[in-house]
Amino acid sequence: MLSGIGDSVQLKKLGIQTVVDLPGVGSNLQDNDEIPVFWELRQNFTDPVFFGEVFSTSANINATTLEPDIDTYFVSKEFPGFVHGLSIITASTPNFLTVVNLKAMTSSKGYVPLTGSHPQDLLDINKLRFQAPGGQADIAALREGVKRWRKIINSNAGVQNHLVREVSPGANVTTDEDLENFILEHVFAHHACCTNAIGPDGDPQAVLDGESMVRGVRNLRVVDASSWPEIPGYFPTSPTYCT
Repeated sequence: MLSGIGDSVQLKKLGIQTVVDLPGVGSNLQDNDEIPVFWELRQNFTDPVFFGEVFSTSANINATTLEPDIDTYFVSKEFPGFVHGLSIITASTPNFLTVVNLKAMTSSKGYVPLTGSHPQDLLDINKLRFQAPGGQADIAALREGVKRWRKIINSNAGVQNHLVREVSPGANVTTDEDLENFILEHVFAHHACCTNAIGPDGDPQAVLDGESMVRGVRNLRVVDASSWPEIPGYFPTSPTYCT
């Protein structure tokens, strides 16, 4: 956008000369939604299952669909998400187990406009999380994911031998309403993508053509996660490599 490729209305407001009017640049922002639950562990545990830095599994909450639903990954530290001071938090909590439920194929789509014409001006990131018609279903999937893993952890005597307490959301957070409020307060994400989407001729929001070339520009191709029209499945690492 700083180079003049983007929504001409937005560029004009910021004093940037329009080179190619492509309103889709910066739109269609998508991401996964993630919610952590963590437990404090006893200091004298010896079970090697807790020593893996990060490992994961997946299983759909909604059994009626074949689309990816919930992915779960585990971190052997307190991991509240990508927050300020994360390295200090993880270094000071070696005896923790975090279970993160990740909602795949989220329904919300946001946008990322510029706030100024200087490269160091901050972006205005608007994910519009849970605001799409399917937003409540996304929240419900995360809620049921939290409930599922609480049940698994709390009903396993072998695991219970290693636990001191559930730290977050805490044993007092039990109702669906409480869990949904917890999700709204603590949800995070780190897979932002799809803001230069590939699409068919005639689609005004399609930034790229079928060869991943920027429309209206010669010899400019985008080959990263911003080129996807839809966020793919669970973790986008492999699709990014494929792109």
